[in-house]
Parts: sequence; structure tokens; C-alpha cells
Amino acid sequence: MIVALLFALQSSPVPDLLARIDGRDPDACFAAIADLADLPPERRAEIEKGAAQLPAFYRDALLAELKLPGAGRVTVEGRRTIRAHLESLERSAGFVFDASDWERGTKGPLEAEAELSFRNAPAMRALASLCAQKDVLIEKDGLTGRWLIRTVGGGRVWVLGQRGLAVLHKYGGNKKWIDPARPTEWTARLDFNVVIEPGVHHSGWKEIRVVEAISEMGDDLRRDPASEGPPMLDFPEGPQHHDFGYETGFFVRVRLPEGVRKVARLKMSAVAQVITKFRSAEADVKEGEGRGVSAKDRLEFDVKQIEPMSDRSATFILRVRAPDLTGRELSRLGTVVEMTCSGHHRGSVKLELKGVGEHEAVYDGRWTPGIGFPIDDFDEATLEKVTVRVADALGERPIFAEFRDIPLR
Repeated sequence: MIVALLFALQSSPVPDLLARIDGRDPDACFAAIADLADLPPERRAEIEKGAAQLPAFYRDALLAELKLPGAGRVTVEGRRTIRAHLESLERSAGFVFDASDWERGTKGPLEAEAELSFRNAPAMRALASLCAQKDVLIEKDGLTGRWLIRTVGGGRVWVLGQRGLAVLHKYGGNKKWIDPARPTEWTARLDFNVVIEPGVHHSGWKEIRVVEAISEMGDDLRRDPASEGPPMLDFPEGPQHHDFGYETGFFVRVRLPEGVRKVARLKMSAVAQVITKFRSAEADVKEGEGRGVSAKDRLEFDVKQIEPMSDRSATFILRVRAPDLTGRELSRLGTVVEMTCSGHHRGSVKLELKGVGEHEAVYDGRWTPGIGFPIDDFDEATLEKVTVRVADALGERPIFAEFRDIPLR
């Protein structure tokens, strides 16, 4: 009783934080949302009451954030090399970075310096700031959870860091749609890479919406929401391309009227379909073939290496089986693969679904070397170990993102 009374008498930080969510600066707005979400549970009723007075976009973003678990906070300050900042984030936030491919493909990028000034702030906001300064992308390996560092050629990275995720704008392209039912017009595609905090794997997206898209001239650039990127997990029957590897994100399209050169203000929302549980099995490969069985996870697979006929051909065939899942369910849940080859080569793995059986999904697979590895040497490598993981349960996580001044031409 005494503790509750003392808490009630304390000056509440909620009104000040709510006042900062004014739509002027997206970074400041989402920083305030993160701070509100991390307040003690005793403030929850006050926060929810105040959220009702916010514009709908920020209200929904705040209410969604309140339902998520707390994320790590860090203090990262000073001008240091990218390497030093990443090492600090690894120690304080539990991130695991892999910059080996990046270092081999460029000239000492980790030694470039960046200025960070974050005290007791969400770790993902600090990471987002680092990416924005140096035009760096972070991509999560779908299997291992390592965060791979990539450079961006010929363009800038726009970043929005939230409490538990970073949304990074990579690049786009323009296209003219010809539709007899509507006037012909140019559209711009905007691609986004999403990295969620360690331990969260996302396998697809749904309900992708452009909430607001305003040009520098005041034009509404939104298109029909139904025409925006279809849910990745709701594909039709037949062979489909899967990419549950390094890059996971989504795209949106906006109208591109004559004279418009940029999106002055862009607000988006989407729902990430996250993997809450994995099944896994491993196999040692000898003479180009291997079989993995996990009785505990009720999962087994066969893999067979084949001779590639071109750069785009399959380099292995993978058959995945689960006695309690149909082949269709297996293919929809998503399969991720990691392969170790002779010479310790590591690269990305892409799967193409070729067919489904009663309890089986069959894929053509291809792996490509990381940056700096000679392709000819990699093609001659042989498989040594294969790990297969299949999503066993899916959950949902809403995200909200806002960007300013993204060029369209």
C-alpha cells in the first residue's frame, strides 16, 4: 500500500513522452514510443489512455509495442571505428555479427570511424544509426541467427531504429504498369530490409500497408493496398522460389506522377510472421550423399550433390520429410539450410520448391560463395555437412515504420 502510494505521488514521465510523439521527427517519435513501452507496468493504464489521443498511426504503433517483451538497452558513445562499435554491441546487447565476407570484398571497411551518442537507449536504435552513417546493411542469416554486414553500392541507406528492430531502405526501381482497367502510370518500388532482435526469426510478411505516402509536391502517392506485395506464405499451388537465407524483408510500390522526385513522408505497417519453434536435423555427407534423422523433432531429409550445368543450375537435391506434416504444410512453413563444404567455404543457400508429396517436400538447391571466394574453386567443393531446419510454429509481430525524403528518381 505504501509503495503504491509513493509511486502515485511520483511525477509521471508519461505526459512528456506522449508530447514528443508529434509527427515532426520520426526518430524522436519512435524513441518516445520505445521509452513508453519500457516504463513499469504500473504506468500501463496511463499510457493506454494517453495513446487514444495520438494520431492513429502512432497510436497503433505504441499499442503494438506495449505488447512486446522488453529489448536490450545500451550505452554507446564517442567516435570509434565500426569494428569497435560492433564489438561493443556484441558485449552489451548479445548481438553476433559476421563481417568476414564484407572484409574480403572491400578495403578495410570496419576501420572507418562513426560517431554514436546513445545512453541507455534501445540497442537496435544504436545499430540503425551506425548503418545510416556508413551506408551499411545488416542481414540476418535465417538459420544461424548471425548478423551479416553488407555494403550498399551506389546508394544511401535510410534507417529507422525501433526498440526491437531496424527497418532499412535498400534500393528501388521504377516501372510502368499497363492495365486496361486503369490509366497507365509509372510506379516506384521501394525495398526494405528488416532485422529483428536476436532470437527472433521471421519467415514472411502479410498485411503490408502504405499508410501515408506524400511527395515533396503534396501528391498522395498511395496505390491500391490490395496490389501491394502479396503475403509470402500464401503462395498458390505449383513450384515456387523460396529464399529463407540472408535477406528477409518486403517491398511496397508508390505512384510516380510526372515531376515527382521523392517521397517526402512515408508511413508503413506490416505484420511479420515469426518462427517461434524449429525442427532440425543434421547429416554428414560422404561421396556426395547424406541423410539426416531427428527422432525427437520428427524430421528427416536426404541430400544429394549433383554436377552443376551452369551458374544458375541446381547443385543439390533436398528431400525433407515429417510424418505428422503434409508436404504442403512443410513447404508453407519454410525450410532453411546451412551447408559446410570442403575448404570451409560458406555461402548463401537458395531453395526452389519442385514438388510436394504426402509427407514430403522436394527442393532443387543451389549455394553460391561469399564475397572474395573464387567461384571456380567453390564449384569444385564437395559437401561435408548439412543442417536443415523447418519452422514448426509461427507467430505474428506487427511493425510500423516511417521515413522521410526517399528519392524516387
